[in-house]
Amino acid sequence: MRLISSIAFSVVLAVSGCMTAEGTSQSASVKASDEQFAFASQAAKVCSDSFPNEKAAETKLKSLGYKEVGGQAGFRYYRSENTGVILVIGRMSQESICIVGLENMTPDQSYKLALPWVNKYDAVTNAERGQGLSKKAVQAWASFDDNRNVYIAANKSWQEQREPFPKTPGASIRLIYLPN
Repeated sequence: MRLISSIAFSVVLAVSGCMTAEGTSQSASVKASDEQFAFASQAAKVCSDSFPNEKAAETKLKSLGYKEVGGQAGFRYYRSENTGVILVIGRMSQESICIVGLENMTPDQSYKLALPWVNKYDAVTNAERGQGLSKKAVQAWASFDDNRNVYIAANKSWQEQREPFPKTPGASIRLIYLPN
C-alpha cells in the first residue's frame, strides 16, 4: 500500500509542479495584489477546513463563486473569475489533494500562503526531518500523527505547461492529506 502511495505522491508532485523539467515554469517578479492574495488565502482555508473531505471543499468553493473549469484523472479544476486564483482538488488513491495557484504570486508569497496550513497541522520542514528539498519548492513541510500524514509544499512557480495553469508567471501551494 505504501508503494502505491509513493507512486501517487510522485504523480502529485509532477501535477503540482514540484518535479518539472528545468526552465519550464516562471516565477513572478511582480507580486500578486493584496486583494488577490486574500482570495488565495480564503481558498487555502477552505481546503484545510474541509480535508480530508475534498467534496466538502468543492461545495464550499462553489458557494464562494468558484467555477469548475475542467479536470482529469480524479482531479477537478476551479477558477475564481478576475482573482487569478486557480485550484486543483481531488483524490489519488487515499490521498486528498489541494493545490492553490495564484497568478503573479511570488515565491515569498507562496511561502506565506502555506503557513496557515503549516500552523494548523503543526508541520515541520523537510530539513528538520532530514529530507531534501526540490529545486522547485520554496519550502516543504510534513506532519504525522496516529490518524493522518500531511505533506505541504510552497512552490517557486507553477507549471504553466499543464492544465489548468496559464502561461503566465505565478506560484502554487500544495496540501496532501493521507489518512492512516
